[in-house]
Amino acid sequence: MAGCGGFSTTYSLDISITGQGTTAPAPGAHQYAKDTVVSLAAIPAEGWAFAGWTGDAAGTANPLDLAMNGDKSVTATFVQLEYALTTSVEPEAGAGSVAAALVLVARGQGHDALARRGRSLLL
Repeated sequence: MAGCGGFSTTYSLDISITGQGTTAPAPGAHQYAKDTVVSLAAIPAEGWAFAGWTGDAAGTANPLDLAMNGDKSVTATFVQLEYALTTSVEPEAGAGSVAAALVLVARGQGHDALARRGRSLLL
């Protein structure tokens, strides 16, 4: 919002998140003087990764410097980490099989799976 009569111009910065994590400054509405450069940092929760900024900021720089030359709205996006798991039976070792009793995300014809950190797979 523009100032008048000796007041300085200030702009609003709205920060939000998608996924699990936080930002510095914290998510929410903040006011900054015109031309202030704000350093935004994305801090993922355990088992999550920072994927990027959207809105009035773009890319994956972390931290990101944002010049306050107008009202801004940015979102930090976090994605849950996944780990690939592939099992097989070696024919030379003899007969045998592997069966998944709990698979979070099944893929393909084999026993490939994506497991999220902190979760167990029973084979």
